[in-house]
Amino acid sequence: MKRPLHDSPRVAFTNAPHVIWRKEFPAVEISVPEARAWAGSVLSVGGPPSFLDDVLLLLSEVVTNAITHSDSRRVTVQITRTGTTVQVEVTDAGSSTTACRTRPDARRRRRPGAVVGGIARRGMGILP
Repeated sequence: MKRPLHDSPRVAFTNAPHVIWRKEFPAVEISVPEARAWAGSVLSVGGPPSFLDDVLLLLSEVVTNAITHSDSRRVTVQITRTGTTVQVEVTDAGSSTTACRTRPDARRRRRPGAVVGGIARRGMGILP
């Protein structure tokens, strides 16, 4: 079965039991709210899922992590929805040999891993 791949929210979930959206963003901070807005629009087709806020929070954390800690120029977000199941993947093209970058103010900021892990532990069926 060939799966449709979309970068816009034009396909209603009621008409497509398995839908994949993919979009690339530049690896800059402004891409975090842009990725959230895009994901919110594609996931709201046919009515937003009850877990939309959790998905958008996790997406923000993971996109921020990819931008902050990689040398990649692009970040790709892929969202797969089958019925009531949503899978979100965030990838970057950073080198596997590049050392992880840490911001000078990183100690004063909250830890993204704690947010991702906290939502996963709530029993939402979300895998970090």
